[in-house]
Amino acid sequence: MYNSYFGFSVSPFSVTPDPNFFYTNPVYQEAYANLRYGIESKRGFIVITGEVGTGKTTLLRKLMHNLEGTIHTVFIFNTYLDFTELLQVILYDLGLAPKEPNRVTMLQELNEYLIAQLKQGHIVSVLVDEAQNLNDEALEGLRLLSNPETDQEKLVQTVLMGQPELQARLDRPSLRQLKQRVALQCRLVPLKDNEVSSYVDFRLRAAGYKGKDLFHPDAFQQIAFYSNGIPRLVNIICDNALLYAYAQYRKIVSPDMIKEVARDLRLGSEAQLAQAETTPSFVAKTEPQTPIREAANDVPQHKVRRIIRVGVETCLTLLVLVAVASLIDPHNFLSNAGKGLEVAKHNLNQWLPFITHQEAVPEKTSLAELQVLRGAESGGPANRANVDSARARLDSAKAKQEEIQQKKLETREAKSAGRLDVNGWRLSSGGCRKGPISVSGTARFSVEPRGNDVLVSEEFQGDGNGYEVALSSSATFPRLPPSASPNQRYYDLNTRVEWKRDGKAEFSTKGIDRVYVDENGSPARASLIKISTDCGRS
Repeated sequence: MYNSYFGFSVSPFSVTPDPNFFYTNPVYQEAYANLRYGIESKRGFIVITGEVGTGKTTLLRKLMHNLEGTIHTVFIFNTYLDFTELLQVILYDLGLAPKEPNRVTMLQELNEYLIAQLKQGHIVSVLVDEAQNLNDEALEGLRLLSNPETDQEKLVQTVLMGQPELQARLDRPSLRQLKQRVALQCRLVPLKDNEVSSYVDFRLRAAGYKGKDLFHPDAFQQIAFYSNGIPRLVNIICDNALLYAYAQYRKIVSPDMIKEVARDLRLGSEAQLAQAETTPSFVAKTEPQTPIREAANDVPQHKVRRIIRVGVETCLTLLVLVAVASLIDPHNFLSNAGKGLEVAKHNLNQWLPFITHQEAVPEKTSLAELQVLRGAESGGPANRANVDSARARLDSAKAKQEEIQQKKLETREAKSAGRLDVNGWRLSSGGCRKGPISVSGTARFSVEPRGNDVLVSEEFQGDGNGYEVALSSSATFPRLPPSASPNQRYYDLNTRVEWKRDGKAEFSTKGIDRVYVDENGSPARASLIKISTDCGRS
């Protein structure tokens, strides 16, 4: 659909095992070399394992396209077969028609064919894809097929290609004879993060693309994260991202598009699953646990009644003490009770952000103000002037506190408004001689834990002086040490600011955004500490 729009001769991110798109890195080169060497030198059994989507079938297709004409291959891709059915498939692929469909006759015909090929100097190789699905009988049958041999070489070369479960199958005691026949082994691993961009660029060039970069540099970080380096997932993400860009008449795939595609494909769980699989698990023997609710039901009834009786008696005793105290000195009792309630309210208000992850609700009247007013009303030392002065000081302190809380709220909740200054988000293109431009819009920040690191992300969209401004950046940093002081708790993000007018890109600027975090690691505020004076064309 989008091939002509971007200038592709073929689809660059098809999930079919096309050997023309075989990507070579040290891991795949080693696996390919092992296959060629094992077959051509007649080593017998070769085992290649790899996770789902790491390119095992593409590797086999590449091998079959490059083998010489004297090597006859049998490619088995349907492995839900018993050994008799497997034998029938092998004979059919070799062009043999068994006289009788029984195992003895078929084995005899296969042995005669192998000896005839040996005399001609030819090699017969059986390539089994998805070998982890073969049952033990079929695997043992393949081992028996390798028994015919000369003094120097095997008559049939067998490649077992499968998922990591295949290695676990071979580790079983019942298959130890087959495991000892394996001459070469190799494992395909996912792409490293810094290889994803090379992989994507290779497929684009293989599809005939000759233009500028189609993917924003920061988009590769998102692709690597959501795909976990699995080539098939990289293909699926890139294919959908190009379709997304085509639908929006864009020529560059942005990080936001990758996030949107990953959200639609629900790939977050894939990344977490892959991370869980790579994390060592330790199983500890534990005693069976009984749910709390069930444990409560097991409490004897007489103990329940005793607990209730003690609780009621305690409440009645407290009520009596309160009544006595209020009769002896009602003024001091009410004063102390009011102070206690205000202190409790104040402490609860301080704990509210940690419990609900929201800002504390401003107190209508502070404890200090209540004390001053109570002193004035009771004829104490405070007079009206003291009350007015105290009110003024308290109002000033409350206004300053609310201003600080509002600034934090605007940054943390991504609701910037009005003119964005230097300590907030004033984006200026003065170096381009466009004049200072005040921009207002919406900013979003996030700091997500990633093991011993954190992923810091930011987004900004706004407008000003007729320009539309967009900014998006993310990077991974080591976690800050707990001993870091408040002025050292920040991460510096390299950003690229895109300036558009009427939907068309006019220029771009680069800068560094400093994202400060609080003691809990949550974003607190941000400052644009540097912006380039050179404005490049977008």
